[in-house]
Amino acid sequence: MASKLKIPKALREQVWLKVFGAKYSGKCHTDWCKNTITVFDFQCGHDIPESKGGETILENLVPICSRCNLSMSNTYTFKEWNQLSKPKLTVTKWFQQFVYKGNGTESNQSHTSQKGKPITSPTNLSARAVLPK
Repeated sequence: MASKLKIPKALREQVWLKVFGAKYSGKCHTDWCKNTITVFDFQCGHDIPESKGGETILENLVPICSRCNLSMSNTYTFKEWNQLSKPKLTVTKWFQQFVYKGNGTESNQSHTSQKGKPITSPTNLSARAVLPK
């Protein structure tokens, strides 16, 4: 098997400009991925992989994060990857619907903390599960 060719820097720059223009950062092009990529750390993912006849041309490349690029490998088209890996309701999302108030009550205000500040990650969220009986 021949080694994979590196995508030229000029083509990588064109891929970024096509999607994000002059912006420094943006969201990974995978529909469900929330990773932020920058002009310095993004990877070019093939819409149709080379193994399925896709070419390394501007129209077949999208800016994605390394996790998505490595995970989809050369097995899936970008459309297949978006559908196949679309996450279902995760435990984290389920827990975020309840914010523990400290007095034994719960609130459905998952987007703000007790002090009214936005919750940016599950690590600063105190939650407990309420399972149906």
